[in-house]
Amino acid sequence: MRAHTHSGRVWHDMRTGFNYSGYLGMFPVVQFSNVTGIKDHYVSNGSLKLYAPYPNPAQDKVQVKFGVAVTAEVEVRLVDMSGRTVLQQSLGRKNTGEHATELQLPQNAKGLYILLVQAGDQRMASRMVIQ
Repeated sequence: MRAHTHSGRVWHDMRTGFNYSGYLGMFPVVQFSNVTGIKDHYVSNGSLKLYAPYPNPAQDKVQVKFGVAVTAEVEVRLVDMSGRTVLQQSLGRKNTGEHATELQLPQNAKGLYILLVQAGDQRMASRMVIQ
C-alpha cells in the first residue's frame, strides 16, 4: 500500500515512509437477512457418510454422527498418532439412515487422534483433538 503526503508528488511506502510496523487486513463484510440453517459438513465413501466429530477439540465425550446407505455392522475406533487403538466400540447393526452416538473419551488422553467409523466394508476417518 502506498500513501501520498500531499507535499509534492512523492508517494511513500506505508512501512518505510511512515515507520508503520503493523499489519493491515481487508476483509469483506457479508450480511444475510435470513438465516435458514447451517449445512453439516461430511465426507462420504460409497455407502458410509461421516460428519465432523463434535465438539472438536473434546474433553470427556464426543458426538459421532454418521449415515449408512445399507444396513451394516458399525464399529467406532479412536486411534492415537502411533497407531494404537485407545477406544473401540461396536455399535451393532444399523439400518439405512443417519445415526449418532456419544463416546466417553479416555481420561488423561490429551492429544491428536484419528476417529475411525467402519460400516461393513466401508471405513471413514476424521481427525480430532482431546484437551
